[in-house]
Amino acid sequence: IRQLIRVFHIPPTTTAPNGTKWTDEEGICILLRRLAYPNRLSDLVSIFGRHTTDLSIIFNTVLNYIYDNYNRLLLPQPGNGIYNEDRLRMYASTIHDNGAALDNVWGFIDGTIRRTCRPRKHQRLVYSGHKRCHGMKCQGIIAPDGIMIHLFGPIAARRHDMHMFHQSNVKDSIAGFKTEDDRDLCVFGDSGYGIQANVITPYKGANITADQAAFNKNMS
Repeated sequence: IRQLIRVFHIPPTTTAPNGTKWTDEEGICILLRRLAYPNRLSDLVSIFGRHTTDLSIIFNTVLNYIYDNYNRLLLPQPGNGIYNEDRLRMYASTIHDNGAALDNVWGFIDGTIRRTCRPRKHQRLVYSGHKRCHGMKCQGIIAPDGIMIHLFGPIAARRHDMHMFHQSNVKDSIAGFKTEDDRDLCVFGDSGYGIQANVITPYKGANITADQAAFNKNMS
């Protein structure tokens, strides 16, 4: 806990606009406990001896402070923590060594819907005609070691995956990485993303060749 306080440069004391005051240790502990699943704010009252309103303010303030100052670490950019070019090359090698047809794919991108109840108002904004449900969508890129390197959302479920792709600006984040022989390192996604720079998708259509079908099955 003390190490997290040091590396995130958490202020020794913080005071919210409503007068709520807390120390660095209390703030980071509330943040960590709240992020542990499953628990609610009311579950933390007996642990920290604070009202749910104070707990909510402290949690959100510390969370926003860390995100505002260090959100760049969530994006795979050269020299950025473990997500540097050597790391992505290792990911691509691992995926290829485990049977993938391609040797320059380091991660897998996809959008997913989290279903919700039908809202009373503005139902069409969150209705997916493709999935026939109401909900919110998120987009992620997962690496072969299970780490979610990129996460964007939520947005309305009616939006297409390509809309999320452009809104997230992930295209810029995954560009510029190269294999040792100077080929682009790419992510692999479903056909909804379409072939574009640094994104590879399966062959689509009813008349694909046997080799193309084998490629699709292999990458799947």
